[in-house]
Amino acid sequence: SGESYFGNALLYAYNDARQLLFPCRLSILLSACLMGLFLYLWASKLGGHWAGGFAVFRMACEPNLLTHSRIAAWDMLCTATMFMAAYAVWSWLEMPSWRRAALAGLALGIALISKYTALVLAPALLIGIGIQEWTKSKGDAKKTVSQTWLMQLVSIGAAALAVIVL
Repeated sequence: SGESYFGNALLYAYNDARQLLFPCRLSILLSACLMGLFLYLWASKLGGHWAGGFAVFRMACEPNLLTHSRIAAWDMLCTATMFMAAYAVWSWLEMPSWRRAALAGLALGIALISKYTALVLAPALLIGIGIQEWTKSKGDAKKTVSQTWLMQLVSIGAAALAVIVL
């Protein structure tokens, strides 16, 4: 077809394909490594260093991640940034602060601009935050959400929107 002819001509006929593809593949591989680092951090906080090491080992043996970590496609970058955004929001939920809210918003914004399929992340995180807060307050009927916490939640959305717009 015309698209494959154009792609082959662009990469192989008029350019050095290795020189073009190496930086692309390297950036995707580095995003997979960054995801592995965040996976280790998250699993270590939940279950200790052995759990972190085991989680990274499992990631290193996962066929889908192995496949997408070596090709120059946006899928691995999207997966890594979505995971980092989820980790940042979880970290903010564990210990809310303005700094963590800003980092969560930044990570969410980067995830949302990585690929259109990341758009499902925003409602998924909102549902997760709602469930987290509902289960925390289930035993205490008088517990209310603080105004600072709500402002931090809004700032996460604002920071994500700022990343998208800028």
